Amino acid sequence: MTDTALMPHLLPALRECVGPDGLREGAATAAYALDGVQPWATIVPCDEDAASRALALASEHGLAVVPLGGG
Repeated sequence: MTDTALMPHLLPALRECVGPDGLREGAATAAYALDGVQPWATIVPCDEDAASRALALASEHGLAVVPLGGG
């Protein structure tokens, strides 16, 4: 698992993967809390390529990913 101190440094890279409208952070992630745990970032990719880039970055840095469907 990635050290939490590294996470803020990954936000620009995630933003690059999904674009400025595809990244939620801070209070904007409250709606994505699961079992009382609020994520430090949430991505909403606009297409498969953006999702693929973000997942590759997550894998590279050992980040946990919890997929959430739109429904």
